[in-house]
Amino acid sequence: MQNNNTTRYSNQTATPTWEYHIIAERCIHPDIGVYRSYGIHAFEIIGKLIRSIAQMHDITTIQAEAETLVQLCNRHQLSPTHLNDVVNDFIAKIS
Repeated sequence: MQNNNTTRYSNQTATPTWEYHIIAERCIHPDIGVYRSYGIHAFEIIGKLIRSIAQMHDITTIQAEAETLVQLCNRHQLSPTHLNDVVNDFIAKIS
């Protein structure tokens, strides 16, 4: 007979994986008007539990750049703790 508490405990202590997705938004700026912008959304996945962790908006207006950033974050399993620094470095690189 399996102890239910053990199962619950082992699921809660499982190592999380991170999944990143593009955020596409319609933005308005008083100086330039309406434009399409892309950001990034980070999710924590532990077993079957998926939880939104962080979002950064208006990173770039070029979808391919946002896709590249998301692919890099997913490939390297970037911890959302470092997302702000990685996005800032990414913006500096593409500017």
